[in-house]
Formats: sequence, C-alpha cells, structure tokens
Amino acid sequence: LKDDNGQALDHDNPEVIGQSMLGTEVANRVLGVPSGEFDYMQDNEKMFTAFAQVPRTGWSLGALASYAEAESYIDASLRRGLLIGAVLLGAAFLVGSLFSNELLIKPVFRLAEAAGDIAEGNFRTEITLQKADEFGVLANAFRKLQSDLGRLIGEVKAASDLTAELSRAVFRS
Repeated sequence: LKDDNGQALDHDNPEVIGQSMLGTEVANRVLGVPSGEFDYMQDNEKMFTAFAQVPRTGWSLGALASYAEAESYIDASLRRGLLIGAVLLGAAFLVGSLFSNELLIKPVFRLAEAAGDIAEGNFRTEITLQKADEFGVLANAFRKLQSDLGRLIGEVKAASDLTAELSRAVFRS
C-alpha cells in the first residue's frame, strides 16, 4: 500500500514502511496508472504484482508475490486435494464393496448353498431369498426345481415300490 506521493504505508518488509518508493521499478510502473499487473525481478527472484488505485484516496493497493511462493502454495494445495480425493475414493470403494457384497455376493452364495443341499438329496432345504430382481427370479426357479425334483423322486420311489411289490408277487406265485 502506497500513498499518492509514493510513500509505503504498508509492506511485507517492515523496514520499507514509511520510506519513499519513488524510483523503484514497482513504483515507476504503478504511479499514474489506475490498475494493472506485471512481472518483475527482485533479488534474482521472479515476482508478480497486481494493483489498483483506491479512488477516494488515490492510494495504490497492490499485491506482490513471488512465483516460487505461489507455486509452493499451489503444490501444497494440489497434494492436499489429491490426498482428500484418494481418501474419498477409498471410502467410496469400501462402501461400494459393502453394498455389492450385500446385494450380489450373499444372494449368490445362498442360492449356491441351497443348490448343494438339493444335489445331496435334501429337498426340504428352504430357499429364503425374496427379491424382486434377477436373483428373485433365480430363487423362484430354484424353488420350482426343488419342488419338481421332490415330486419326481417321490413318483420314482412309488413306481419302484410298486415294481418291487409286483416282483415279489410274481416270485411267490
């Protein structure tokens, strides 16, 4: 911040406050111009300045920053953003895994377990999956298969028992 006479009213270097800035590259480029921005070198460091004149006082208010400092801040912000993004992505993956486990994997394992029980001859295995999606359709197909196989095996057993009875009757006569 400098007044209309070029005196520094505020500066990041306390030794400059109260000093005349006339003759410096920054003051020369700011005086008489209402607003603007430019690059310059200070102590072998590339700097950036943006400034505007305060209409009521005529003072120039400017921001001076080194590119190195700005790039350091940008790098830190970028790293922080990437870290936050990675944490959020990991959390989303975890939540997605839990939902997929609950919605996809568990029903498949329950149906596979029921199919194994039926394959071992246990036709009384209860298939409890009640859903209105493809797994529900598959569970209903398993229930029908279970019922049909149970009935078929019952019919085969009845026919086998009848055949055995007839064979014994033929053998006795």
